[in-house]
Amino acid sequence: MNTATTLVIQSLKKHLGGIFNYNQYRFYHSHYYNQHRFYHYQDYNHHEFFYPYHSYLNNHYFYHNHYFNHFQVNLNHFFNQYHF
Repeated sequence: MNTATTLVIQSLKKHLGGIFNYNQYRFYHSHYYNQHRFYHYQDYNHHEFFYPYHSYLNNHYFYHNHYFNHFQVNLNHFFNQYHF
């Protein structure tokens, strides 16, 4: 791998990493976004369970979103009740 290719890959990793971190901070913790992701991946999980590529990916996201979503709902409920 030559130097130019290495620099391009490093630049892409840095740029995409920044987007990922920003998305985690801005959207990943929002209740609405997690509801959307949860139902989206739940639907995929039911309909594409037997596809080899989708099986692991969607099960992984489904379980993580399921537990994170419940936590987020409870957290939002708490803040709605007590955060003034």
